[in-house]
Amino acid sequence: MAPIPSGTVRKDLMVKPAVLVEASPVPFFGFALWQLEACALLVAATGDFHIGMKGRFREVFTFENVEWCVRKLDYFPVDVFLFCGDLSMSKRYDDNVKRAVNILYSANAKYRFMVVGNHDRWYDPSLRRVLSAPNYLKLLDGEGCYLDDLDLGVAGTMGWYDYSFSPKADVDCERRERAVKATSIELKKLEAGLRDIEGAGVKVVVMHFSPTPETVRGDPFIGTCGSSAFMELLEAYGVDYVFHGHSHKCRDDCLEDVVRGVKVFNVSCDKRGFTPLIVEMSQFPI
Repeated sequence: MAPIPSGTVRKDLMVKPAVLVEASPVPFFGFALWQLEACALLVAATGDFHIGMKGRFREVFTFENVEWCVRKLDYFPVDVFLFCGDLSMSKRYDDNVKRAVNILYSANAKYRFMVVGNHDRWYDPSLRRVLSAPNYLKLLDGEGCYLDDLDLGVAGTMGWYDYSFSPKADVDCERRERAVKATSIELKKLEAGLRDIEGAGVKVVVMHFSPTPETVRGDPFIGTCGSSAFMELLEAYGVDYVFHGHSHKCRDDCLEDVVRGVKVFNVSCDKRGFTPLIVEMSQFPI
């Protein structure tokens, strides 16, 4: 089998995008398992489950579809599972949130990480210890975690926007200043996390908002999709991979790109047919 370049997206491990749950893909995944290298470092990422969504999208963001998304990992293990925020629309830590968290716990991965999104109003920092036990699900909010057995570091924060993706946006000065201030706070959090993983052989960042306009092109709300300031920080710290969500209305042909040497992926679940993106990484990136 020919060597697979670092950062290869395993599209052979993905099923045809679909909003409605269809037949079990067991035969397909059995074939995919046969193709995997024994020493492959696999990272799966998804995000934006929006459990409890109201209105016309309530039939899309359902428990059935998000369980279907995570259950696709039952047929092959990955080393790391990442969730990029907006788990639930609930405003408190209620039974719906707990059920959604249990779905994340069940992801077939050795390590699990998540960040919160702008809709995760249920989140309170005091819940971080609750989420981490008894099953391994580490919520990253401005910190990094080095996985010694994989020589891989994962850092994460929600991120924010500052209208840098749409500098001519008609936004009043007060609103723009608030956005820039919030972005500055998130930048400091991310830098703290990146310092935690400086020595890692492979550096991965999980965010909710995008660090580049390239993976959210076509979104009518692109000005509030992220901030280019994060990309400067990612480049400075030599980050290899970034996974984010948030944008649901971007073009389908711009979900991944290489920006300043950093591989960036938009993994909003509805944009990828409720299928986790799986990336095969090199443990010795060039």
